[in-house]
Amino acid sequence: MYQVAIKIINKDKVDEEDLAKYLPGEITILQRVSHPSIIDIYQIVETDPRCFFVTGIAENGCHLDYMMSRHSNILEAEGQYVFNQICQPFLIATFWA
Repeated sequence: MYQVAIKIINKDKVDEEDLAKYLPGEITILQRVSHPSIIDIYQIVETDPRCFFVTGIAENGCHLDYMMSRHSNILEAEGQYVFNQICQPFLIATFWA
């Protein structure tokens, strides 16, 4: 059995102009991109009031949880590694946009 996460966008709570401008681009990017730092998207379901993104789960948790679980400062090399992991998806999404 697969575990999935579901991201829900309530279209009623988003400005109609912003929705028309950004949602199609986000859908296109998520469908095209395949990268270890980006969660896979399995299905997108759009209804009148909502848009559901069925995605994989980040098996190792998110970077924020990792950083918050640390009870001491991290070394610079580890900080650079985590920072690069956080930045990579943005660079890829910008490329596909």
